[in-house]
Amino acid sequence: MTRPDARAIQDYILKAFPTPDGEPEIVIEEVSASAARLRMPSKSWHLRPGATVSGPTQMALADSAAWCLLMHNLGFSAASSVTSNLNMSFLSRPASVDLIAHAQLLKLGKRLSVSEVRLHSEGHEQPVAHATVTYAVIFAKEGGP
Repeated sequence: MTRPDARAIQDYILKAFPTPDGEPEIVIEEVSASAARLRMPSKSWHLRPGATVSGPTQMALADSAAWCLLMHNLGFSAASSVTSNLNMSFLSRPASVDLIAHAQLLKLGKRLSVSEVRLHSEGHEQPVAHATVTYAVIFAKEGGP
């Protein structure tokens, strides 16, 4: 199996979840077997009062980063995999700039995938949130990869 690269995963997401302007909500900058880097461009609808990035927006980015790692490793036959657990710790107030996710694959088994994701505001080194994301691995065709 050829592993989908960042561009192939990005194209898949845009086809499955088209946006009104054709631009991705989340940009996949890098993906490898063990790590991924994603960017969520800052948009007014991501902000809550006080001009900070909302918790649900941060959770969506963390979840997407873990899913990208899964797709890179198992391919699109596992695209139906679902989040079975997402534990998020909000560490500090994110700035109203692009949000960056650094994801690391901790375990990839036959039934579960576990990733760790750190989020930070662009231009800031301190993490604003930390997540552990578990996916239940589901294949479209019987037998797996």
